[in-house]
Amino acid sequence: MKIFPQHLRDRQHAEIIQRRTYGLFGKGKTEGVNIPSGPLPSPHIGMLGKLWKKNSGLTDEQAATGLSAAAMSTLSTMWAVPTITGGLGLLISAILMKKTGYVEPFQITAALTAVVSYLSAVPWARASFQNCYKKPVLEGEIDYLLENEVTTGTELEISYLRLLRDTVRQKSPVSPETEANIQAAITALGEAIDRLPVVSVTSVDTAALRREAEVLQNEALHQSDPVISESQERRASAILRRIEANERSSLGVRRITALRAEMEAQIAGLREGIAALDVGYGNADHATANDLATLSESARRVASEATSVADAHSELASALSYAPVTPVVESETPQQIQLRKR
Repeated sequence: MKIFPQHLRDRQHAEIIQRRTYGLFGKGKTEGVNIPSGPLPSPHIGMLGKLWKKNSGLTDEQAATGLSAAAMSTLSTMWAVPTITGGLGLLISAILMKKTGYVEPFQITAALTAVVSYLSAVPWARASFQNCYKKPVLEGEIDYLLENEVTTGTELEISYLRLLRDTVRQKSPVSPETEANIQAAITALGEAIDRLPVVSVTSVDTAALRREAEVLQNEALHQSDPVISESQERRASAILRRIEANERSSLGVRRITALRAEMEAQIAGLREGIAALDVGYGNADHATANDLATLSESARRVASEATSVADAHSELASALSYAPVTPVVESETPQQIQLRKR
C-alpha cells in the first residue's frame, strides 16, 4: 500500500524530503553525504513556492513543509544552471568582442541567460521539487525514522511509525477507496499526535485551599483594619482562582490522556486490519475493506476531537500565562492621611 511523505507528521515529512534531496532513500547514510544537523527549517511558502506546488496535489501547509525541506534541491536548480550558462556566455562574448569588436555576443548571452533563468526558476525547479514526492515512502525510510524515535519518542509515536511500516509492507492489492481511507487516517492521526502533546499538571489539595480561602474571607469580614481586610479578600480570591485554574488544567490533562489512549487503540486496530488484508480471501477481503473503512473513520474522528481538545488546552495555557493583572488602588484610611501629612 502506498503512503507518500505528505501523509506523515510534519517533522517526519520534512525529514524524508530533506534526505531525498541528498539522494537518501534508505535508513543508512551514503558516504560523502553531509546533511545539515540541527532543527529542520520552518515551513515557508513564497511566491515561487506557490508556482512550484502547482498541480502537485499538496495543500498549502504540506507544500510549505516540503518546500523548506527541499531547499537544497530547488535552490540549486534555480541558481546553478543560469550561473554556469551566464558565466560561460560572458567569457565567450568577451573573447569574441576582443577579436571582432562586435557587441552582439553580449546581447545574445543576456537573452539566453534570461531564458535559462526563467526555465530554471519555474519549470525545472518545480520538477525538482515535485520529484521528491514521486516515490511512495519506502520501508527503509520508515526504519530510519523508527531508529530515531525509539530513543526519544513516546509509545504512541512509536506505534504510529509501526503502523506506517505495516502499511508500506502490505503488498496485497486494495481498492483505491481503501487506500485513500488508510492515507486519510494516517494523516489525521499524525496531525493529532503533533497537536496533542504529553502534558501533566501539578496536583494540589483543593479542599485544603478552599478551607484556607474560607478562613481568609471570614477574617476579612471581622477585620477592623480595612487595609488588612482588603488584603485578605484578595488573597482568598487568588486562592480560588488558582483552584479553578488547576481544576480546568486537570480536566484538560485527563481528556488529553484519554484521547491519546484511544488513539493508541485506533492505531492497533488499523494495524490488525491491514494485517488481515494479507490473509483474507473471497468475501473476507470485502469485509476487511469495510472494517478498515470503519476504523479509518473512527481514527479521523478521534483525531479531530484530539485537535479540538489541544486547541482548548492551548487557549487555557495562554490565558493563564498572559492574563493581565489589574492593579488594585488602595484607599487611605483617615489615620494614614494624618500620618502622611505629618
